[in-house]
Amino acid sequence: MKKRKFWSGSIAHIYQRATDKGVIFYDEIDRLIFYMYISVYSKKYNISVLGASIMYTHFHLSLRADRMTTISKCLQDSISAFARAYNVHYRRQGNFFKKNFGCSCKRSSKEIRNNLAYVFNNHVEKSICKTAIDHRWSLLAYALSDNPFSEPLNKTKASASLLKSLKIVSKNAKRQKIIRYDHLEKMLSSLYHTEREQLIDHIVREYSLIDFKSSASFFGGIDYMLDALNNMTGNEYHIHEDYSNHPDSGYTYAIGYLNENGIQTRMVYNMSEKKKRWLAELLILNVDISESQIRKLLHF
Repeated sequence: MKKRKFWSGSIAHIYQRATDKGVIFYDEIDRLIFYMYISVYSKKYNISVLGASIMYTHFHLSLRADRMTTISKCLQDSISAFARAYNVHYRRQGNFFKKNFGCSCKRSSKEIRNNLAYVFNNHVEKSICKTAIDHRWSLLAYALSDNPFSEPLNKTKASASLLKSLKIVSKNAKRQKIIRYDHLEKMLSSLYHTEREQLIDHIVREYSLIDFKSSASFFGGIDYMLDALNNMTGNEYHIHEDYSNHPDSGYTYAIGYLNENGIQTRMVYNMSEKKKRWLAELLILNVDISESQIRKLLHF
């Protein structure tokens, strides 16, 4: 494998997708588990995460470390651990992520600003939201608030289930331990929508993945960064992404449609080809999604 170029003090833009280029993150639980793994391992390896974006079929990270070998080791450990947990949860087997991740290093302040704009605005570019702070998994909204997607917590009115879950999350985050798929699923399923959103925000806050202070330093402050990101989308010419002319909102509509009709996306990996083709025809008739996206969604 060709040796990756890396300079001390530079920012490494990381891009990774599944081996079949299909959907990885079907729901909030998938994203939260992945988020926790990246957070825990980046701290373990003393890597600063300046930007992140968790999409349906891939993810982007902007990382700063002393050595490329440190970044490679962190990604190898965190992604492998996530993939093992993911395979157990979805009852699938085999390799999941592509062996080699995409990487491009940025040295100048201008390159770094451009990269952060690109990473934070990925959901905007994929037509999932209008601005980066509108979508939870661009993570930018957490630079402004601890609970940007939920109501302020009132512990005197919170349910016993929520209070118990909050303590479990804080305890695990302090110990830098990942909450298991089944435990997280059980916690979230026991809550109504309002409290569910409060718990998700709490997890994102407690595991604190992104160093917004470092990100903002390249723009002269957090307010300047937010203004800049609203006015520039950035670009990336050095990573070979799986570009598509179809908006990722198609995945949102399709997953929502399946859930509304009692079809669990977690069962996709264990469906027969006949069942998948039946679902594909159903989605084509009822959802604004392309055939290529349906194939990525259903993994066939």
